[in-house]
Amino acid sequence: MRLPGTIYLGHRKIKVKQIGARTANKDEIYGDFDVSKDLIRIDKTLEPTRKLNTFIHEIVHVLLDHFNAELKLKDEEKVCEVLGTGLSDLFTHNPKLIKVINDVYNTNKK
Repeated sequence: MRLPGTIYLGHRKIKVKQIGARTANKDEIYGDFDVSKDLIRIDKTLEPTRKLNTFIHEIVHVLLDHFNAELKLKDEEKVCEVLGTGLSDLFTHNPKLIKVINDVYNTNKK
């Protein structure tokens, strides 16, 4: 599964880098978000469903940081886990939802 190399949020340009299993295992992660570098790292060896779930989880970290949620780390992880898993499951079971979202945003660009 290919991930975008960059995502944008407001004025921020977030780089997305896929890392090898050796680095992921050494750092004990599936993925992470480095606020100081605006960098999301994702283990490229994850199977597609887990990779998508991890990517969405890290995007939620980006959102919480960008909008100054100021949660305790334990609470932030819980929010990211719930939303990452929930949104991944929602999109997996409702593929037409992605089309609706794309249609709305593509229509508004015209």
